[in-house]
Amino acid sequence: MRSISRSKGGSGSQPVKALRSSVLNLLGMHGHDQKTIDEAFYQFGKYLKDKTAVAPDLLSPALSLVTFNGGKKEYNELLELWKSAREFSELVSNLLLLR
Repeated sequence: MRSISRSKGGSGSQPVKALRSSVLNLLGMHGHDQKTIDEAFYQFGKYLKDKTAVAPDLLSPALSLVTFNGGKKEYNELLELWKSAREFSELVSNLLLLR
């Protein structure tokens, strides 16, 4: 994830972006790849400070991995994201992470 995220992940066609997101999810959730998980937490921290700091195709796997691997602190941070959502799509996305 680190080499992908350092380039902001924004390059590539839509199928490439979708594949990248799926691979990162698989590495972190099923492969338990600690480097991928650590990078997801790093990207989550960046996102909390600046909502534009993480490319959209990297945000979804990062948030999913933090939700899956995080603790009470991360849950509360995600809860605050849900409470502060300004758009309906953001509200729904954040709510799905909390389930």
